[in-house]
Amino acid sequence: MNEIERQLREAIQASGKSLSQLGQVSGVDAGRLSRFMRGERGLNVEAVGRLCEVLGLHLAPIADAEEDKPAAEKPAPKTKRNKKS
Repeated sequence: MNEIERQLREAIQASGKSLSQLGQVSGVDAGRLSRFMRGERGLNVEAVGRLCEVLGLHLAPIADAEEDKPAAEKPAPKTKRNKKS
């Protein structure tokens, strides 16, 4: 299971909404959601996007995810030292 699937499953469970309710508001078939939750099938990008929108999640490209890391996890930027005469 990839990270997006794991986070999406957790968000679906934490939402407190039934798969039927989520299906109605997202337009993703409840049976398809059920199979996804059981790990029997994945979801296409469109379905993931609709569910993320309904659940208030933000999908970001990997490059953006790097920018969201706390400063302690990022390498320090390289700077030039000013030479004193």
